[in-house]
Amino acid sequence: MSISSYPLGRGPRLRTTSIMLGDNGNFWVKATTPAPTQIITLSTLDQYTPKYWTARALFFPVSPEFTHEQIYSHLKEGLSRTLTQVPVLTGRICRQSESSQVAAIRIDENSGVEFSFKEHCIINGQQSNASTMFPAYAKLKMEHFPMHSLMDCGAPKALFSPIAEGGTVFAAQANFMPGGLALVTGIAHLVADAEAWTVIVRLWALHTAEATRGKSPVHSTVLEFDEIRQKLSQGIPDVKELNDPLWMID
Repeated sequence: MSISSYPLGRGPRLRTTSIMLGDNGNFWVKATTPAPTQIITLSTLDQYTPKYWTARALFFPVSPEFTHEQIYSHLKEGLSRTLTQVPVLTGRICRQSESSQVAAIRIDENSGVEFSFKEHCIINGQQSNASTMFPAYAKLKMEHFPMHSLMDCGAPKALFSPIAEGGTVFAAQANFMPGGLALVTGIAHLVADAEAWTVIVRLWALHTAEATRGKSPVHSTVLEFDEIRQKLSQGIPDVKELNDPLWMID
């Protein structure tokens, strides 16, 4: 898991309760403009990638100008717009056909991603459930954001599930601690590597900034790597079909 720190706001903000929120407890985020039902064929190179989650944590100081709920709402809207631009993130792993063992991604009308919200807070000067809570942002920064500070409570539940048929391929969790935010994301290596993750997070940041300013979503129709993936999926004419059990679904 990689850890990075970026500025977000102008100062710390303390809370006095420990809660989990969402829209009536709903952490499921759908694309602003849902993609049509489809099965996305993965390229041969995608099939060969390791079947595990790639997790990242980004740390931000937060501004007292916004509540945690407002920040989460802006991030949620930015993510929804990002899913419109990168619809594969909303899909689930499936078979290319009922008789096939080749992995693919299925998108339907219920497709979306888990983006949970959690506050790790101070109560009467003491951190509640200290064994499972984050330290304050200032302490994490002083210690150079040690990986052990994340623990299990900082990751979305999906990251504890195997990459297998029926599973999702993207999840995130916003963790608010005194003075800051740890945004933990996970993406299945089956659909994105580290470079693709960087592109996706950058898109999320741009869409969130637009949402915060109250601007309407603007989406490009084609990402730079779409053409490359299309070439990888088409293969070379007259080449025999690959029948290798190492890249098939068990």
